[in-house]
Amino acid sequence: MVPLSRNPGAIKQYYHEKDPIEKNNGQWFGSGAKKLGLCHGDEIRQKDLNFIVSGYSPDGKKLIQSGSASKNFSSRGTWDLDTKYKKDDLIIFENSDGKEERWVCLRPHISNEKRIPDPQSKHWELFGHRACEEVVVSLPKSASIMGYHVGDKRIIDAHKKAAQKTAKFIEDQLIYARITKNQETNAFKTGNAVIALYDHSTSRENDPQAHTHILVMNMTDTEKGWRAIWNDRIYELQKLIQNVYQSYSAKYIKDLGYDIISDSNGKWEIAGIKQEWIDLFSKRSAKIDQAESEIKERVSNINDAVIRNEAVLTSRPDKDTCMTEDELKVLWEKQLHKKEVELSAARSKNRSKTHLTQSDYIDMACKAIHETESAFKDNHIIDVALRLSRGEHVLEDIEKGFNEALKSGKIKQLSTIQHNQRAKKFKETLYSTPKMIEIERGIIESIRKGHKKLNPIVSRDVISEYLTKDFGFYKYGQKRAVHAIFDSNTISIRSFSKFFLESALVKQS
Repeated sequence: MVPLSRNPGAIKQYYHEKDPIEKNNGQWFGSGAKKLGLCHGDEIRQKDLNFIVSGYSPDGKKLIQSGSASKNFSSRGTWDLDTKYKKDDLIIFENSDGKEERWVCLRPHISNEKRIPDPQSKHWELFGHRACEEVVVSLPKSASIMGYHVGDKRIIDAHKKAAQKTAKFIEDQLIYARITKNQETNAFKTGNAVIALYDHSTSRENDPQAHTHILVMNMTDTEKGWRAIWNDRIYELQKLIQNVYQSYSAKYIKDLGYDIISDSNGKWEIAGIKQEWIDLFSKRSAKIDQAESEIKERVSNINDAVIRNEAVLTSRPDKDTCMTEDELKVLWEKQLHKKEVELSAARSKNRSKTHLTQSDYIDMACKAIHETESAFKDNHIIDVALRLSRGEHVLEDIEKGFNEALKSGKIKQLSTIQHNQRAKKFKETLYSTPKMIEIERGIIESIRKGHKKLNPIVSRDVISEYLTKDFGFYKYGQKRAVHAIFDSNTISIRSFSKFFLESALVKQS
């Protein structure tokens, strides 16, 4: 799934449920969590989680201003308004400082629930507050089968280690805050995050499926104090995040002695695990695929990732919270004997003989990118190299290979590009290879030599008459585009976003 923004109520209600195998497994992660004193043990306390997802510190101090101007939580105050919001109670609460807070009572039907908002309670949610960004990383099905059904706990440990490495990558590279200086707001990398990690062992169809919910809380410490995170980078580089996780998990599991097989997109499985076994324990994926097909029959012109995400949500059954670990093992054994799986995987161990360096994979990534693009960003080439080197190298190796190529001149730094309008000074560097730079220079030189050497295809008068007669409804810019192509002695390369403009050009030619 793509990253999702979560509200406080969803976090309070769901993530503290016990997993049948991993039990109460949540743990805090990140330097931001340490600054708040949250790394005090392996288990996340419900009280701390409820405070954090509502934008408060563990001791009740207001950190993130969202829907409220108050600085500290206070239980003293008066109700200013009590009304209905959908199925919940929306309360506008005036605290002891006279500041307004909007709260939603998630379970107003509970008679003994206090009628005063409480961020410690899972029944109260600060209205309009974005609690966190959720990133889910999952082991390939073959590895989950080997880890939970066959019982090789080293594989599950490898998954958890890979998930923590991924969380570290997010904290180091993708956590930004927007800070306003001199009336200009820009994004700055903070390098610290408050992250909650929850390990789960099954899919919603009770099949073995090791996955970790990485909850990046909506707070980061800056020179101006605690700020909400600017989450654009998490969404823009969501594929790289998943790629980083898969590179770690594949390498760690291969280091255990297993052989892995992967395709050109980096999708991998443990060798020896038959596809029919993977399909047998992929009931949830089958239902998602069916829902996705049904959605595609009803809609069009919608991004595949959006459709897939909608299919995941609409086909989601309630989580079975009653199933025990022993019951799961009996259920899985009835479907497939674990001894058969274990023997098949053992026969396929240690067959891979590939020994390419990180520099080799950087070279391969450059060639792959140059098939369609002349320049690239560092995260792009690292993403491609990680996919190509599945099971052989991890993020640190590929980054080292990239830096070595940059230092040796195999890769050249070009210019910087503007990131977006919401963060005016956020820029990224473009890179290319000497060979591609030379090709591009040759193209530019050819264009320069041919500049104004061509005769117009059609005279300006003919074009003007034609446009007036048949395409008088064209806008000024569209008419200029037609003239630039046909009555100019300059070569113009344009993209056509308007159907009528393109049809006119085809008709004229």
